[in-house]
Amino acid sequence: MRKSRFAAPGLVVLFGLIFALAACGGVTGIDDALVETAPEEFDVESAECPDDVEEEVGATFECTATTGDGEEYTVPGEITAIDGDQAETTFDFAELAAAATGAAGATGEDGSE
Repeated sequence: MRKSRFAAPGLVVLFGLIFALAACGGVTGIDDALVETAPEEFDVESAECPDDVEEEVGATFECTATTGDGEEYTVPGEITAIDGDQAETTFDFAELAAAATGAAGATGEDGSE
């Protein structure tokens, strides 16, 4: 089940459920949760997230999502709830949304268009 919340127009934040918490204190399964909750139009085929995300509400992390065309995007995430052996996380797909609408890379490194 996907739940979505829009924090601001054009900003995409989705909730995913991570199905396991590692006994050693780090959350596991984040990569799969990101791929499963990414909107289909972003064509996310794989994700790489840190293995050492803290097992606490409010812990933040950054993942790298790879699309079907091989492009890589940064996807920030946050642990929003922990219930037994499950954690709920949010992902901010704003960078992917910007790329999908052509806004990403609209300016050069020096800020020029």
